[in-house]
Amino acid sequence: MPFETQLTDPHTRAIFDALSAAEALADAIAGAGAEGALATEQLKQVHVLSSGDLNPDSFSKQKIAALRELACSLDPIIEAETRTSYVHDECCTSGGWEQAEMTAKGDALVQLQSALCDLAEAISKAIRIREAERIAGLMLH
Repeated sequence: MPFETQLTDPHTRAIFDALSAAEALADAIAGAGAEGALATEQLKQVHVLSSGDLNPDSFSKQKIAALRELACSLDPIIEAETRTSYVHDECCTSGGWEQAEMTAKGDALVQLQSALCDLAEAISKAIRIREAERIAGLMLH
């Protein structure tokens, strides 16, 4: 039986998921770095948000907001790395279609953006579980 299926405690499971998301983010950062996809300032920002192991201070609403903000800041760069062209097809009833292609840099940024959002969601889930149990405890006593 795989280790992760043995995690029955919701807190432990949520933290495990956040750790897994942090590993995926490290891989995405390496990929974006290899493609030269980030400006120096963004690279610093990513490293600050992902530096070190997750610790109790990592599970904060401020960290979630920072991860999501950075993910959103990548949208214009991703859009700039997307090339759209029209493909004419006389057999198509509308005459053709638009086709979008992304550069390797754009692909790396999409991977990074996804990893940032996944980590933000995993941290958010851990916080929601903790808050739900705290509120339930107050209501039951």
